[in-house]
Amino acid sequence: MPPATNSGNGGLLSLLQCGPASLLSCDGVPDECDFDINPTGLYVAVHTKQWGLAADRLKVFPAEASVWVSRFGDPVGLANIANTTNGVTSLPGTPTSAAMAEARRRPKVLRWKMLPLHGAVLFGAPLELVHALIKAYPAACSCVDDQGMLPLHLAFRCGAKEAVVLELLDVYPQAIEIEDKKGRVPSVLAPKDAVSYVDTIGEAFLKGPSYYYYAARV
Repeated sequence: MPPATNSGNGGLLSLLQCGPASLLSCDGVPDECDFDINPTGLYVAVHTKQWGLAADRLKVFPAEASVWVSRFGDPVGLANIANTTNGVTSLPGTPTSAAMAEARRRPKVLRWKMLPLHGAVLFGAPLELVHALIKAYPAACSCVDDQGMLPLHLAFRCGAKEAVVLELLDVYPQAIEIEDKKGRVPSVLAPKDAVSYVDTIGEAFLKGPSYYYYAARV
């Protein structure tokens, strides 16, 4: 999923200010929210790569680091039904309003689900913000997204800086052996041209979690 650009995000960015217009009440933080309905201000800042705003938001609302953000697509079949109408309702075989209503009653399709830490790693946040998110909610390092990916999977897949990879390994070293839904451990997802931390990629899986656990505490 590509990150949103700055243009046209006035509605999303307005969530960074607490007030009556906010989609997320400042009086309480949910366990999960819908990106298109009530995203947290923290995730909006991460999604739009407003790193400074994300850091400021996290200081005031650290609990938002633990809120899952999901995005849903049209119910199965709704898009196909809508595309076949083309505004014409009198032709034989044209989907009826009843068919459209039935399609809308079907469960929505989950497009993605992640924590702010997943988003920060995916969108290339600076190490300082990654560190702050982990400090606010360390358990995020051991949480998988809708694809069964840990933040470490995303770090390797996106070619994150070595410092980010090591930060994640420090908190949850077992991640190096965890497989995603396709049976892949994090290190195999690294780009072939990720020469900046080729040693880390090559050694991480071989050393295993115990190495990082003890190395971080020496």
